[in-house]
Amino acid sequence: MRKYCLRLLLVVLTLSLIVSVTPPAAQAASTGVRVYLDGIELAFADQPPIIASGRTLVPLRFVSEAFGAQVDWDPATGSVPIALDDINVMLRIGRREVVVNERTVLLDVAPTLINGRTMVPLRFVSEVLGATVSWSDLHSSVFVRRDAAVASFRNSYYPASYVNVSVSGNALQVSGADSGSDSWVWVMVRDSTGERIAEAIVPLSADRTYLASLDPRLALGQYTVDVYMGPARFGTYISRHLGIALVQGSQALALPQSPMYEHNYAQFSSTQRDLMSLVKFSLADKAQETALLSLAAEITRGIDSDYMKLLAIHDWVAQNIYYDFDGMATTSYQANTPYPVFLSRRAVCQGYAELTSALLRASGIPARVVVGHALGATSSAKTWDEADHSKSNHAWNEAYVSGRWVILDVTWDSGNKYQGGDFVAGDVRHTYFDITLEALSLTHKIMK
Repeated sequence: MRKYCLRLLLVVLTLSLIVSVTPPAAQAASTGVRVYLDGIELAFADQPPIIASGRTLVPLRFVSEAFGAQVDWDPATGSVPIALDDINVMLRIGRREVVVNERTVLLDVAPTLINGRTMVPLRFVSEVLGATVSWSDLHSSVFVRRDAAVASFRNSYYPASYVNVSVSGNALQVSGADSGSDSWVWVMVRDSTGERIAEAIVPLSADRTYLASLDPRLALGQYTVDVYMGPARFGTYISRHLGIALVQGSQALALPQSPMYEHNYAQFSSTQRDLMSLVKFSLADKAQETALLSLAAEITRGIDSDYMKLLAIHDWVAQNIYYDFDGMATTSYQANTPYPVFLSRRAVCQGYAELTSALLRASGIPARVVVGHALGATSSAKTWDEADHSKSNHAWNEAYVSGRWVILDVTWDSGNKYQGGDFVAGDVRHTYFDITLEALSLTHKIMK
């Protein structure tokens, strides 16, 4: 089966790539919504969840059972006080105003009474109490994950090019390094509509590192952190990392993990990899085998470290192979096996991955091609909640160096394109070189 994929395109600042993961506006009330808590579907015997004004409401008992919170009900005033540790929430039936630790917040939809049951907004209450919430329109399901937030996020282990986001209280810090030629870094915090809420522009230092500190003072809700880079303080900036999730809770900022992380962690950890078979390099055509052995030797000449050989092969493929947009448009591809890709200098993701794997094995480095689903590769879906990720549409690599498996996606690190019969050179990036599983899970689902 053909593997289709689309290179990560450069995004200028005028584009807003952030989409809301809340369910679309629905009728005043509807049933059929399924709720999962830490992967387990919950049963609501008396009153099922509903959707009202595009928001999911659940029975009040969900709050006490899911979080161990103390929940009371005052029928005289219609008040619903909720307490958990040092978090105190006061909701009122029919009122959109809610008080969180003496701070008033306006809800999209008010708590209500249905069939004698108190119904409260699932997303708001869950996030205030420290959980993360995602909506799947495809499955009409809500996924609530407790203890899913972390204090820091790093996109890559490669020391010369990475982004690290950390939170402490309500303060946000973005640091990192870049191996390119840009001189300035623009950090943005966007809300769920894509509006820019906070920002910082800082220079890259002489050692190619940077540090941006923000005190965004955000309202309760979900946000994203985007990192762009440019050659001058004023001018065009190009995306380096987009869509790092950020949540402002009642007490502090948090960095929730991707809803795909648990799946990828289980898949990555359980995959059986035979090092002996994955280091073998052999082609039926011995002339082609010899040519690729010679190429691998040339690329890695003078390099002792397997990790640096891996980097050199990543960079060579990203610099010399061009993404075949013409083939993508017509579904008429060159063969995506290693030698034809080397000769033609163009491929889609399968060809990038196959050539990378062949060159690594030819260099004595165990490697394999990973098949999975990537957001944006074959549809407009930009979140896991929106996407039908049941089928594969992308390929990338894993390589074994220094006692661990390194993940890399050369296709998405190559700025080259073959389009209209022309080879157009682009930048070589390292966003997806030695990428962390947390960062991979934002856009990639491992399938096999």
